[in-house]
Amino acid sequence: MATLEAIQHLIEELGPAYDDVVNIAQFADGEWVIALADDSEIAIEADTDGDALVLSAELGVPADDRRSGVLETLLAANMLWREHGGIVMAAAGPEGEIFQIYPLSTSGLTVEGLYESLALFAEKARVWRSIVAGDGESDWEPEAPSALRV
Repeated sequence: MATLEAIQHLIEELGPAYDDVVNIAQFADGEWVIALADDSEIAIEADTDGDALVLSAELGVPADDRRSGVLETLLAANMLWREHGGIVMAAAGPEGEIFQIYPLSTSGLTVEGLYESLALFAEKARVWRSIVAGDGESDWEPEAPSALRV
């Protein structure tokens, strides 16, 4: 089980090690937001009891006329969590923001592994942000879960 101090050290190493990590903001013990050069922001919360870092990204709020279809798509994606590496989707209430969430194990985690996971997570969030917004990539089919694998 990784300690909070060990996790803090890993996160502090990200900025100097990777040019596209443009900002690391810590909001409380065990809570950070990582900003990447592509304008992605990933929130990280340490779950030391569960030996994980919980990554989350805001995906937007779907338009009212698309909301039920987007939620159905997200539910189908949640059903396939094993196939796409454990990513799940959530809504902050009936009219709220959509989130992508992933529990990253801290067991044996290195700064390289953390960075790679953040980059892949951000890439998937970009695709889902487009789906939520209805920007043309909304044809995702649950039968193609490999598109989500972290």
